[in-house]
Amino acid sequence: MVKNVVMLIDPMLNIFGSVRPAILISRFLVERGFKVCLVSQIVSPKIRIPHVNVISLGRENILPKTLAIVEAWVRRVKNKTTPCNNCVLINLSQGFEVQTHIYYGQGPLYEAMEDIVSKYPVSNPYKLLYLISKKVVAMLDKNFNKSLREKVEVFIANSYYTKKLYEKIGIEVDKVIYPPIDANVFKPSTKTPLENYVLTYFGKETWFKPILKLLDLGVKIVAFGSKPLSIPRKVLRHRNLVFLGYVPTLKLVKLYSNALYTLFTFTHEPFGYIPVESMACGTPVLTYDRQGPRETVIPEETGWLVRDDNELVKCAIRIWREKYNYSIRRKCKLRSLKFHYENVGNEWLKIIMSI
Repeated sequence: MVKNVVMLIDPMLNIFGSVRPAILISRFLVERGFKVCLVSQIVSPKIRIPHVNVISLGRENILPKTLAIVEAWVRRVKNKTTPCNNCVLINLSQGFEVQTHIYYGQGPLYEAMEDIVSKYPVSNPYKLLYLISKKVVAMLDKNFNKSLREKVEVFIANSYYTKKLYEKIGIEVDKVIYPPIDANVFKPSTKTPLENYVLTYFGKETWFKPILKLLDLGVKIVAFGSKPLSIPRKVLRHRNLVFLGYVPTLKLVKLYSNALYTLFTFTHEPFGYIPVESMACGTPVLTYDRQGPRETVIPEETGWLVRDDNELVKCAIRIWREKYNYSIRRKCKLRSLKFHYENVGNEWLKIIMSI
């Protein structure tokens, strides 16, 4: 029986985002007697993962940290193999173009850049740079993904939406496994939520136009997340907005739990942790009927899916004024258990043991 697993992961500047699947699956495997090693181009010295060996290749960021994944892709490790006796080698990063047993695809990079950067204002310097280089980026990224397909035995996507993106460029996907959350951490923190604000996330994928409209209409919004350059001043300075920036996990759980609902307006989201975390805390989600959130949020049971901004604003105002039946909160929690790391881990275990 294989007892060693090596995972190649994105730059480990924190324990969130694209590195979270590796961290939670590592925990699951360690709890079952496996030895796990995580390898990254960059690892923050502050990060410690209990009972997991974390190895940094010692590189340093040249570009801003917000572009760490893009930089890792540009400077990716090629044509090398990691010494691995009696182990399974899993690549979860676009920073490695190497022979492995399994690749976990979280979406083609060029698709994400197209959706995200196209919404940036003309004044944003990243937009001009992307417009100049996007055809070359798309070609290189397609070739990169096709090369990975040839180098792995099992190609996994993180959602059915992501699976379609890969299939669109001729890549066969063997399986879909959703990213995991820890439902022991993300759970309702109160039986009597305040429900006097709407929670949302500000990040590079956020679409701000409907948020500003709702603020103007009197909806009280609390936002969290690292402050990207693209947040409009009118949003940041609005009297109906409270922007908290980064918040630690336990505070985030309380924010989710007490919100009337979580608003998730995005430009690109192959999976979407925000809706799943919110549901795990018992709070329904209002978002678009597309991409990853379409697969996680159940309409009228754990939230509301809308077609466009106009429909979103109307739905948001209606819920703000009329509220909803409390039973939806119980359904949210039940739905989130599908993504608990132990349930997701069992899917990974079956594949690992088949190698």
